[in-house]
Amino acid sequence: MAFTKLKLTTFGQAIEAKRHQGKGIKFTRVAIGDGLLGNGSMINRTELVSERHSMKIDGILTTDDGKQSVVVVTLDNSQFTEGFLYRELGLLAQDPDTQEEGVFLYDNAGAECEYLDTSDNGVVIYERLKLQIRVEQTENITFEASGNPLYLSAEDVEAMIQQHNTAKDAHPNKADLGKDGKILLEQIPKLNYITTDEKGKPDGVATLGPDGKVPVSELPKLDYDPAGSAAAVQKALTAHTGNKNNPHAVTAEQVGAASTNIVNTGWKLLWSKTTAGAEDWVAPDLFGGKSYKIGVLVIGGGGSGAAATRGPGYVMGGSSGRATYFTMTISPGSSVPVVVGKGGDSNHAVNKQLSGNRGGASSFNGITADGGSGGALNEKTVPYGAQCATYYIRSGNPFGGALNPNYMETSINSSAYVGHPNECFNPFEGKKILGAGGTANILSQFAIKGGIDPITKLGGSNGVYSEGFAAVSEDASGVGCGSGGALNNASASANDSRYSATSGKAGDGAVYIYVQGVA
Repeated sequence: MAFTKLKLTTFGQAIEAKRHQGKGIKFTRVAIGDGLLGNGSMINRTELVSERHSMKIDGILTTDDGKQSVVVVTLDNSQFTEGFLYRELGLLAQDPDTQEEGVFLYDNAGAECEYLDTSDNGVVIYERLKLQIRVEQTENITFEASGNPLYLSAEDVEAMIQQHNTAKDAHPNKADLGKDGKILLEQIPKLNYITTDEKGKPDGVATLGPDGKVPVSELPKLDYDPAGSAAAVQKALTAHTGNKNNPHAVTAEQVGAASTNIVNTGWKLLWSKTTAGAEDWVAPDLFGGKSYKIGVLVIGGGGSGAAATRGPGYVMGGSSGRATYFTMTISPGSSVPVVVGKGGDSNHAVNKQLSGNRGGASSFNGITADGGSGGALNEKTVPYGAQCATYYIRSGNPFGGALNPNYMETSINSSAYVGHPNECFNPFEGKKILGAGGTANILSQFAIKGGIDPITKLGGSNGVYSEGFAAVSEDASGVGCGSGGALNNASASANDSRYSATSGKAGDGAVYIYVQGVA
């Protein structure tokens, strides 16, 4: 991803003003994150919305004219504890008066982001990020160095050479030439050299013989076994490595050899629980008594949709549950407590209005993923979950993505409606997960579809709007997914019990356990 519109923040403008007063500026680090701006402004940022990774600066390259600089940092995902959506980029600096740290330059890619996975999942990211800044008086700029070597690519070198060749007055302090067209002797730096009488003497340098090699007389005495020539050693080594009969009698247990069904593959599903309840998982013996690494995905229960008859303008669907994933080392026979959260229960409304029910939390070994919130009757209520249902959307309800509100009250932070799209991804299988329930709208008389996986057809159920006897939303069909809201707007007597609205039950959460190296 290329951030091409880095903006000088209000904080950065203040630092620049102080730098022009002669005060130094110190760049502290570069940070990236996954936060959305919502209604906020880029130039008013003093920190990232949701910082996920920080990098100290490898170095700052400055052009010959002193007006352009490039801040170089190294992005290395081996330092990540979990994957995230790369959406924010900020260069941070320190106020020379207060020592306060703030964002000097900032950009946010919004929906045009990419997912950065961890190196634990077999993805290697090691690249140089270069942030171009326009500054003057570069002599009063410092930075907190990372310690990484500042090397340049061939493209970087070519660009600097081109810039050097085309810059005006690139070298103002040129050497003077004499009448003979050569540099004056006094402008040549002092040269360090070895005199002839220092050759072959103590604290001097070795000489070279006619064959271009150091004479034996100047070499130290070598103690060696003539039988141990390089050729003899190589012959013995070749004979040893060619012996396939296990001359040292090494056992399979000594080297931790696995059983014959072990292959070098990626993550494989070892165990799962997708219905609400608690139990203990016991780690099986897969590698001859050896401990091994497992990958765990925990998903909270989804929230159910709201249900109402002749009620509010918006009857929201339920949000999906939150999700978290991690790796850990387990020993065979270890018992780990597992809890799978229940999906929010269905609502049945007759002459009433009922908010949706929140899903239960799921956990593995005490690491928890919360359940999603139930659908709201009030459009100002901010939903909670990995994928949040909203009362109006711009571009449908993508499975595993967040909904984008087209309009909302200015008093509400729009980023809260987006949820946590970085949690809507299963890194062990490389696919998107989770979907919110759809919403029903009385004003426009329409219902929004739930988040459905286009391949498996599983996910959150649709919202339902009706003016008949009953408005019924189906149950969610995907684990951790929300169910749709139901709205009956029949023009009947308020006490007529034949008219009702029923939201579906949300999906229970889940716990999935994966392992590498098994068939």
